[in-house]
Amino acid sequence: MQVFTSFDQLREAKLENVFVSIGNFDGVHLGHRAILKELDNLAAKDNGTTLLIVFEPQPLELFTKKISRLFTLQDKISALDKFKLVDNLLVLKFDLELANTEADDFVKQLCTSMQVNTIFIGDDFHFGKNRGGNLAKLQEFSSVYGYKVDVIGTILNDKEQRVSSTLIRQLLADNQLKTANSLLAEPFSFTGIVEKGKQLARTLDTPTANIPINRILSPLHGTYVCLVKLEGDNKIYDGVCNVGFKPTVNSDEKQWLVEVHLFDFTGDLYGKEVKVTPTQFIRAEKKFSSVDELKAQIAKDKEFARQANPKRNLLAGNDLFSNN
Repeated sequence: MQVFTSFDQLREAKLENVFVSIGNFDGVHLGHRAILKELDNLAAKDNGTTLLIVFEPQPLELFTKKISRLFTLQDKISALDKFKLVDNLLVLKFDLELANTEADDFVKQLCTSMQVNTIFIGDDFHFGKNRGGNLAKLQEFSSVYGYKVDVIGTILNDKEQRVSSTLIRQLLADNQLKTANSLLAEPFSFTGIVEKGKQLARTLDTPTANIPINRILSPLHGTYVCLVKLEGDNKIYDGVCNVGFKPTVNSDEKQWLVEVHLFDFTGDLYGKEVKVTPTQFIRAEKKFSSVDELKAQIAKDKEFARQANPKRNLLAGNDLFSNN
């Protein structure tokens, strides 16, 4: 998969007979994969190549800062590449300049950077300044630039619900992790570099590794059984993690992080990349009346997590850590 970051780079690549889809594709979920499979089928019939356009940050992150992202950009790129879902990826920086680009100017940039055969989008797709571009606009411009427009059908799950990133975020927020993960390309995880904290957990007999959530917001909040993969280590560790801001010892609700304790591990994790995959909800985060009360609860959390043994409960056919 080729990854581009500007229309100028696309021009230099001189792509021809391109079948294009556009969107956030957060989570690269079952609906997204069905769309990209159909895009690939369309391209294959005409010996074409496929291109997906995504935005970074996602538009709602720029305007509202209230969206809980499923995948980081690297998660998204890894999933698209791993499952060979698209030939080319264009990651456009979404800033105020792009947000204020008129719909016709956006289509002009798109169609003068490569030879577009078909644009494949949903009937509710909007783009350009003030969301002024839509399906009708794309159809209007098609006669100018010589491309076709194809409409994506709605993808439903077995409960007749529309498979969407919004649905998956809600499932995660409701701690229905197994259902949410069955829809995602990879189970929801946090990946980050271990940072030095205040080392308070050591005084609670539970040394932890702290990593940033690498999102504006997290769809998960609380204490979870988890699996942990360390950089340069093929072993998968059981553990327990807390996602939040540690209200008993921290007054700043803006400093969200993932705090994870690995079972049966000794060593220094500072500066290493760690992937934490929550597998089961234990409890909501709360402020305890004393450190001793917190310490007692942590002991209960650890025992619960050990008994859960998440490695026994991996989703069938869903390899948590392959090729990552």
